[in-house]
Amino acid sequence: FRRARRTVSLSGMRVHQIFTGSHLRNFSYVIHSDDGQRVFCIDPCDADQIADFLNARGLRLTHIINTHEHADHTSGNAGLVDRYKNVWVCAHERAQSAVPGFNQPLRVADQLEIEPGAAFEVLDTPGHSRAHVCLLLKTGAAGAHGVFTGDILFNAGVGRCDRGGDPDLLYETIRDQFQTMADDLAVYPGHEYMGNNLKFTLEYEPENAAARRLLREYHSEIARGRYIVSTLGLERAMNTFLRLDSPELRRELSRRFADLDSDADDRAIFLRLRQLRDDW
Repeated sequence: FRRARRTVSLSGMRVHQIFTGSHLRNFSYVIHSDDGQRVFCIDPCDADQIADFLNARGLRLTHIINTHEHADHTSGNAGLVDRYKNVWVCAHERAQSAVPGFNQPLRVADQLEIEPGAAFEVLDTPGHSRAHVCLLLKTGAAGAHGVFTGDILFNAGVGRCDRGGDPDLLYETIRDQFQTMADDLAVYPGHEYMGNNLKFTLEYEPENAAARRLLREYHSEIARGRYIVSTLGLERAMNTFLRLDSPELRRELSRRFADLDSDADDRAIFLRLRQLRDDW
């Protein structure tokens, strides 16, 4: 795995992961071209925090992208629009009425250029919300670097569906979109929930060595004020929601729940895990 750095430098641009310190443990992101001509903030939670970050680096915000309409992902919009003026506020086309400052609808396969050869590709990813996008960061000849997953895919977990979402749609989004992505893509989620999510994996896969090893490393990194940036390959090794074919997981669920045998289909396993995580 990659240790989370405040800044990831790529060819022609930089990615900053910002832990907001909110009670919901949000991440916001600032991505900009090296020349500072285009400066994006994904899911601004705290306008003052983002403005201070930008101003300290001499950057002027040009775009806000909200992965979805929930307030902890949009609460910084108004303050940033007021400070910087003429900012594009981009979100799913169905989120218009719920996103402060909305002025640019996003649709599947839209491209938002960061600099020549680098862009966000919009993914339509319902589940946590019916108006949710994720953003594939494409970097020209190097292919895709990572994916900003909002509240669809977390480190070692997936999003809840009890605020206007649908667990069946979430299952389909994970199955059809994320399970087909390359192992080396970095995962940039909307919240820092890794520790609890790893404990949940180990509740139902106690012999998952990758999860157990990562949980030890997680505690070590958190003690240093650092956050781990995983990859999809690592998620497939330790995120129980991406491991529906795990024999140990299936045995454990069938042992605990009489209505769920070890031959249950993947959807049934996923939906039960999501239900269990809601109450865990």
